Amino acid sequence: MQAGDSARRLVELAEAMAQASHSGIASMAGEFAKRIDCGIVVEDEHHRSIATITNGSHDDAHRLKVAIGSDADPAGWLIVLRSSTNDDAAGLDLSMRVAAAAFATQLRRSNDRTRRSEFWERLCAGDYRDAPSARDDASACGVTLRNAYTAVAFEPDPATPADDRRVARDAIAGAFHLEDPSIGAIEDAGTSIVFVPTEREIDASNVRANAELLARNCARRQPPLPLWGGVGTVEPPMRLRESAGRARAALAIARRVFAEPRVAAYDALGAYPVLYFGDVSTLHDFAKRILGPLRAYDESHQTELERTLRVYFETGENLKVAAGKLDVHRHTVLYRLRQIAEICALSLENHHDQLAFRVAMAIDALHTA
Repeated sequence: MQAGDSARRLVELAEAMAQASHSGIASMAGEFAKRIDCGIVVEDEHHRSIATITNGSHDDAHRLKVAIGSDADPAGWLIVLRSSTNDDAAGLDLSMRVAAAAFATQLRRSNDRTRRSEFWERLCAGDYRDAPSARDDASACGVTLRNAYTAVAFEPDPATPADDRRVARDAIAGAFHLEDPSIGAIEDAGTSIVFVPTEREIDASNVRANAELLARNCARRQPPLPLWGGVGTVEPPMRLRESAGRARAALAIARRVFAEPRVAAYDALGAYPVLYFGDVSTLHDFAKRILGPLRAYDESHQTELERTLRVYFETGENLKVAAGKLDVHRHTVLYRLRQIAEICALSLENHHDQLAFRVAMAIDALHTA
């Protein structure tokens, strides 16, 4: 009976460790420490601590230590800090070996993810001299490299708490199936970038749709999790850096141009990328020349002519809708538009003059802090 109880406890321990593995090594360590009522330390192969759980008093003379993985080539070490009153060394040894097997699986997965992430970072940085060397390294890392990829960049709002950022990363991993060896992902200064195979035209459409669906689902969470996104261009692996740069640019443009979190595709942003990557000094000079007289008039007369022009364009030049947003009569909007034309010496009925206004406002949105 006692042997049966011991076997049952070991099975329960293995099941509990497997369940805790979904939350990482620290969670597994906590589960194991709770079940054996001892403190534990999990170390990597270089004896650096990965997780430490203190659980009551312990005596260094009663430490137990087993290798995680094979004794000849350990992936790490599991140490139990037991008290002098706990003398069930044999029972603890069996439990430790069951736990060590679970930790070994998790460490291998973690090491594999790290190696794959390092490969994608090198590829995205342009570190490979040619495609064959990149493919050889990909194969060694367990990555199935495809012929073309699209980068997708995501960022939560800056004020998003750390716990919610982890939720966002988990949502991204689930939405894009990051366990697939042909899909890459890196984290860069708070931005999550996913590299999705897009070898067919429909694949690129699916990437955009998937990114938009993810953002909508995050927005529907309780509480909502606002997520901005940018979709890059389809590129071969050796030009992945360009796709990632364009994904980040699309994300940055979306944050500056749109009022609500959304996913923007680089190819669908029209002239905005040209203005975003242009010479900032030249662009600023152009915007100042077009909008400067209007701003000076607003400042000296306490008017809202610039805002009126923005709202007029944002509402598709619909006088009624613009008047509603400005909370004025439509005739007031018409009067203000005539004022704007006179002050700036430009005609809103002239296609080229209207384009100048729109470009100046786009520059202002992109390059004004």
